[in-house]
Amino acid sequence: MEGRPRSNTSSFLAWRRPRTETTSATSTTTSNTPLSSPPTLSTDALLAALAPPSVPSLTHARALAASLTSCSPLPARSSLIPILATLCASDAPVALQAAGYDILAAYSEHPEAPLQSNADRLSFFALFLGPAPWAPDLWEPRLKALRALTKFGTDVVGIETDLLHVLQGWIAGVFDGLLLPDRLESEVLFNGETIARIDETSLAAVLDFYTLD
Repeated sequence: MEGRPRSNTSSFLAWRRPRTETTSATSTTTSNTPLSSPPTLSTDALLAALAPPSVPSLTHARALAASLTSCSPLPARSSLIPILATLCASDAPVALQAAGYDILAAYSEHPEAPLQSNADRLSFFALFLGPAPWAPDLWEPRLKALRALTKFGTDVVGIETDLLHVLQGWIAGVFDGLLLPDRLESEVLFNGETIARIDETSLAAVLDFYTLD
């Protein structure tokens, strides 16, 4: 009696193998596919996201400043004023204020920026009024924005006197900030016990430093 024919297992394995390899390749391809980055918001979308009463986002504010350097056409000034009034408010965080002034500078420096009317100039200049304590992270953005708005002091019709007052206030604020170490040194010099521990050569050098010729 002849034995039962042996099954052809090699044919079965040959049939299964390509499917296994295909699945592995698909899995590898999927795992290596990079995650898509979030879409970049348009200038109009950023304006809408920052418009009051929305809570201002620092990320959106900085993105708007970057977008305004190259966008065309420029948005209307009226769409910026309420946003800047919120960002540049004296009680806003310094980072938001700096971003607001960067937005104003980018808009004012743009080649397509329209000529300012007196009303426009006054509206933007109002952002610089009020208390302005000296802050290292805010000084440069604020000055850059004022230069751009006034075209380096050549476009100041209607704000001449107020502009001088603002600049004087800034200069006074800078001196107040820079004189803090001087005040600390004065406290040291007026302390008798501290003076007694300072050698005569060092003390004479300090006194010479403060002597007016």
